[in-house]
Amino acid sequence: MKTNYVLEEKEKFADHLSKLLGIHKNTIFHVIKDNNPNIIFSNPSLITQDASKIQKIELVKNIGNTLNVMSNLTHNKLILNSPDKINDFFKYRYKGMPKQEQFMVLGLNAKLELVNEKIVSKGGLDRTVVTPSIVFKDAIIKDVHKIIIAHNHPSGNPNPSLEDINITRRLLQSGDILGVQVLDHVIIGDNQIFSFRQHGLVFENKHQQLTHSVSEDKTEDVRSQKWLEQLTKENKQMDSLNLGDELNDELDMEL
Repeated sequence: MKTNYVLEEKEKFADHLSKLLGIHKNTIFHVIKDNNPNIIFSNPSLITQDASKIQKIELVKNIGNTLNVMSNLTHNKLILNSPDKINDFFKYRYKGMPKQEQFMVLGLNAKLELVNEKIVSKGGLDRTVVTPSIVFKDAIIKDVHKIIIAHNHPSGNPNPSLEDINITRRLLQSGDILGVQVLDHVIIGDNQIFSFRQHGLVFENKHQQLTHSVSEDKTEDVRSQKWLEQLTKENKQMDSLNLGDELNDELDMEL
């Protein structure tokens, strides 16, 4: 029953998009029948090579992103209390970022309403540029106890580097010391988002001892490197199946 319902909704989607673009409904339905309809917005060439129609697809995607963000507004305040809402926010808010790494910090109140947003660093992402002092400065001044950190990858590939993982781990430790909870670290790529929390990376060990030896650091680096190797392997398998790099939107997160 559920399968039939999903197919019916996909047929409606194909019908609506067909009328807007002037593309045969069956062409669209053939692509989305066994895939998430979002595949069309991430790869419009699957249904058309016409530049004007691809522009229309991009416009529809932007309208959808805007509506998703606006739907999260309560009394003119943005609520970021789920992975989908956080992902939608970054996809819309930081779309078309310049080809330069930027590190952002979002401050949230107890109700997970966005109260502060700031780009704290521009340029290469390393420990000398992204320090706890600049990441937590506004949170401490404005008495914010929850933050979401994020940065973009100019390459368009949102998969984390070993340095990304190490910085995330150290910022979580600093947040524990300062009494500021880091809810997630998000990496922004080209129409793709990587969430450390959704992938269980670093956050699964966030309650580990904050004082540790160099040897323990090396152990964590080895674990992180193995995780990256596994991620690369999985991505290659996904590419071979033409499934893309979409995140699993069925993952749930309790903030």
